Amino acid sequence: TAMRIRIGRGVYRMGIGGLHSSESSVAHVAGKLIDRDVTSYYPAIILTQKLFPSHLGEVFLEVYERIVARRIEAKRSGNKLLADMLKIVVNGSFGKFGSKWSILYSPELLIQVTLTGQLALLMLIESIEASGQEVISANTDGVVTRVIDAETFDAIIHAWELVSGLETEA
Repeated sequence: TAMRIRIGRGVYRMGIGGLHSSESSVAHVAGKLIDRDVTSYYPAIILTQKLFPSHLGEVFLEVYERIVARRIEAKRSGNKLLADMLKIVVNGSFGKFGSKWSILYSPELLIQVTLTGQLALLMLIESIEASGQEVISANTDGVVTRVIDAETFDAIIHAWELVSGLETEA
């Protein structure tokens, strides 16, 4: 059963698959909506927290970082085929932390990455809501916000990026 957390008008579910808002069928009219996703969220958490399967050692991070960087570069340069292929590799590697048949098997890392991601995103949601903006939807790696004050919103995003060591993209 997923844990439910209320922040502002939203209710967020924490579960093994990530964080998700609980809105059902809803329409939003007027206002400025901004969708911010964290760039390669779970891979970025793995790299910023320096998480690696203990039986593989830190060399895992060296190889993983090169693959993640190559994926981000391909995405930004418009090479969708390579970006999508490498997305499967980097996200699949994270997923293999939970597979007992994988050389990457490290269930403690799977939990650590997932919980870190959920708590960091809840921190962002709380900051956005406290500023008077409205988060209207959230998923594992991002939020959609009804922005009232763009300058304040941008400052909140920037502050969260500094604290978390992660980057977002609109």
